[in-house]
Amino acid sequence: MSRRTASLQAGQPTNCRNARVFVFCAGSCFCATVCLWSPPQNAIARVSGMPHTPTLERLNQVEVFALDLDGTLYLGGEIFPFTLAFLAKLHELGKRYVFITNNSAYNQQDYLNKLSRLKIAATLEDIYTSGRATITYLLQHGGPQPIFLLGTESLHKQFRQAGFETLSQQPEYVVLGFDLTFTWQKFDAACRFIRRGATFIATHPDKNCPAPNHDLLPDCGALTAAFEAATGVTPLVIGKPEPFIYRDIMQRFSIQPHQLAMMGDRLETDIAAGPKNGLFTILVMTGVTSRDELQESTLQPDLVLDKCVDVIPLLTKN
Repeated sequence: MSRRTASLQAGQPTNCRNARVFVFCAGSCFCATVCLWSPPQNAIARVSGMPHTPTLERLNQVEVFALDLDGTLYLGGEIFPFTLAFLAKLHELGKRYVFITNNSAYNQQDYLNKLSRLKIAATLEDIYTSGRATITYLLQHGGPQPIFLLGTESLHKQFRQAGFETLSQQPEYVVLGFDLTFTWQKFDAACRFIRRGATFIATHPDKNCPAPNHDLLPDCGALTAAFEAATGVTPLVIGKPEPFIYRDIMQRFSIQPHQLAMMGDRLETDIAAGPKNGLFTILVMTGVTSRDELQESTLQPDLVLDKCVDVIPLLTKN
């Protein structure tokens, strides 16, 4: 037994057991590990291991998968060894998928370049970032108006390409993203604009984000708390788990909420999108959420899997 396997098993709650499922699918045999347990009373139904359960029936109504990136398909700069097979099997089964991330530090082209390096096929249209969703929201509410943007140069570039003036001194909006060059001067200026009536928008609610060596960096949600304390204004939040980014996906594919699944590794963003938007949710245990955190949380996914590819044997072909 590997150290990682022993650690995972040691961290399981006492009412959890793993079931190995062998299924022939599209000419290949897949072995999946599914977590089967008796959940807390507030939890949504888990897969029971029996066919035709309500959870499996709901899963097989899904036509499009919204796939989180870091912690789900890769970790940092390393792709998981099963990711390419997972995406290929989704395609074979007639399931469509898009990539979705709250990280506004990078724009769509940055992510396209990264996915290409990892040998993951994608187009710009397939990549949904909180920055892209914020731009879409602003374009739908008056077009490219002057804004004061706090964010990385990649985020500024994305907004400028969409026609926005990003450092206006008379902004209609203050937009807060992930900003590696955040200063007191920026903080002071943005607070003054908000107090004068500029609409306050945050690209995403994450309080921290993964960093190299398993460390964490303060993220947009941490700065949001400081702005709220200084101005008394709560921002409009755009990214996961809010509805804006999912509306764009559903409109593109002409689907209803029950036909969209959110797969990711974070309870407070990926899984919270389920009850907020009527989506099917899948938590994978390859990222930031531990089994103890899952057991203690009021946010419960529809399905818990060790890794993304474990969903394949549970799907029927469209």
